Amino acid sequence: MQYIIVKSDLKSIDFKQLITDSIENIDEILPADFIVQKGLRGFVQLIILKLLAEKMKDSYDKRYFD
Repeated sequence: MQYIIVKSDLKSIDFKQLITDSIENIDEILPADFIVQKGLRGFVQLIILKLLAEKMKDSYDKRYFD
């Protein structure tokens, strides 16, 4: 089992900006006016979008560069 320990107030983090800055292909996943929740829900959205973005990169690489 894995755990994520957060030592910060999640409500004070701007997850939309964090998502925009850290996921380079976010425009392929979401529209420009996407909405991100605050707090724990925003954190979960960030994690899911990161996983999805990486999965998309992997599948693109395998399809075109194998």
